[in-house]
Amino acid sequence: MRNPGRTLSVLVTGTVLAAGVVTACDDHTAMRIPPGAQQVRVVGTGTEVRLDPPTVRAGDIYFVIDGPVLFIQHSAAVQGEQSGPMSEDALARLAQKGDTYHTSTTAGMGSVSTFTLAAGKYAFFPLPLNGDYPDPLMVRSDLCYRDPVACAALPPLPVAVLEVLP
Repeated sequence: MRNPGRTLSVLVTGTVLAAGVVTACDDHTAMRIPPGAQQVRVVGTGTEVRLDPPTVRAGDIYFVIDGPVLFIQHSAAVQGEQSGPMSEDALARLAQKGDTYHTSTTAGMGSVSTFTLAAGKYAFFPLPLNGDYPDPLMVRSDLCYRDPVACAALPPLPVAVLEVLP
């Protein structure tokens, strides 16, 4: 039996991802990076994400994005709480199961985006280069829901982790 709540979550996530790609491509391409600002070059190849540098200090961070990627952080669970870094457990579930429960995602491609990040760890995941779906996170998540034994035998997904220091 399928989980109707999970199916709705996957549909909503897909819609948000599509909207995020359009927004990232349209609104942020002309953003100027102030001199001396922290920058992270994010390269999405369709099968992996490379971060340069992989570690930054907390505060405003400008992401120079080349290729389709998904930025993933812990989402606010209650009103008034801020989105922020992911726990080690959440990162492990994302990599093994494609689990995006209690996360906030922002898609980007060929743009400059800025986020104010607190200390902790944040994830980046490659999206298909040609926009083909189904998204690998959704495929893995669905498989792991249906067959946990098969899921456990799979290698981890290609999640790149940005470490933000205090």
